Amino acid sequence: MGPRGISSVVVVSWLVLGAAGVAYASRTGVPAWAAGFLLAAFLIEGPLYLLAGMETGRAAFARLPRDVQPWVLGLSALAPYLIYSIPCGVYQWPHFGTLAGLIGLMAFWYCVAPRHALFDVLFLALFGMLMLSSTFKTIYAAPAGAPRVDILGKLMWVRLAVLAVVVGRGFPVAFGFLPSAAQWKIGARQFLLFLPVGAAVGFGLGIFQLDKAMPWAPQTALTALGAFLGTLLVVAYFEEFIFRGVLQQWLGEWMGRPILGLILTSAIFGASHLPFRFFPNWKFALLAAIAGLFYGRAYREARDTRAAMAAHALVVTVWTVALGKA
Repeated sequence: MGPRGISSVVVVSWLVLGAAGVAYASRTGVPAWAAGFLLAAFLIEGPLYLLAGMETGRAAFARLPRDVQPWVLGLSALAPYLIYSIPCGVYQWPHFGTLAGLIGLMAFWYCVAPRHALFDVLFLALFGMLMLSSTFKTIYAAPAGAPRVDILGKLMWVRLAVLAVVVGRGFPVAFGFLPSAAQWKIGARQFLLFLPVGAAVGFGLGIFQLDKAMPWAPQTALTALGAFLGTLLVVAYFEEFIFRGVLQQWLGEWMGRPILGLILTSAIFGASHLPFRFFPNWKFALLAAIAGLFYGRAYREARDTRAAMAAHALVVTVWTVALGKA
């Protein structure tokens, strides 16, 4: 994919985001003036997020001079926040200062930090801490009448981490958005292997409740599709990149035992779910750790995070639609 392909990605993402933004604004009652500025912010962040996950987009970024790359990351990360927050009246100097500091830290990390395992661990810890905290919810305040918009900050944070690790650090990770046929097959197989184990643990711990499952209806199919695509392209994309693509690979190489890397990464993956709904949610963390073993197996077999993403997205979709949420 050359410049033409990149332009196509931008245009298509604009059309999809524009249509989704108009529909969402009309359904939620967000004032038109606020919706316009929010949409403008997403129209900037959306294509940048997609291009960071595409080999062509990363290659274009890598061709920039080394000393220019962090400035491009930093300025492009701040732009969506400023575009919506100032005209919508939610801009605050302390929030901007905090955001600028965090973005600068991420963007320049591998320009100044030595290439050492300790700094890689600290980088992942910073990324995870911010993703799990309410920092972006506080900084990316929603205009009056609008729902939460902190997803804008999280998309930005994922984009920065991906480019910093792959381009800045030069860490080899095979990843992307859309699994190949072979990767789908591997992911589906691990999903099917996890189902009886996950169901036994979920029902045994009271996490799943059939009486809360959605009745079959056209809306259910739309919910399932939305859950699947949202998980595949956002949640599974960044979680599998960080946990399987980076952490599992790095731990396996460091310890010289890939299976130990898989087990330890799955345990850390489970622990990252402790704040789910309340803290500490040990039951859900245990279930997530077990699921992580199967996602890790998918990654080991395919050597690509997209197989793990397929399994991850299928699990979340079934949990959302068929098993109910306790």
